[in-house]
Amino acid sequence: MSETAIYQRTEKLTCPHCGKMDSKVIDSRPDQIHGQYRRRRQCEHCKSRYMTVEIVVAKITTTSRKAAS
Repeated sequence: MSETAIYQRTEKLTCPHCGKMDSKVIDSRPDQIHGQYRRRRQCEHCKSRYMTVEIVVAKITTTSRKAAS
């Protein structure tokens, strides 16, 4: 069984300091209890760092079966 997370971005992710949309993820940590991901990001434009918390909206569980021969 495998689980695939579906992410929904409700608004555009912008730097809180300069307002640009160019950022890269420096560190990512899953929080299994609350279903969140905490990510440290760095703005490519002004080089400031900030943290985002992303929430998993839904999980899809899939099962694969072997074909009978």
